[in-house]
Amino acid sequence: MTAPDRLAMATRERTELAELLATLTPDEWDAPSLCEAGASVTSWRT
Repeated sequence: MTAPDRLAMATRERTELAELLATLTPDEWDAPSLCEAGASVTSWRT
């Protein structure tokens, strides 16, 4: 994959995410996270 291909793919993914986030209602934005309460970012595993 070339650098321009990666850039185009990243741009499409960001655009799709922005479009999805734009559809969320205020209640959806305020909904609790699915992460454990009190879990810190440093405890996440990939």
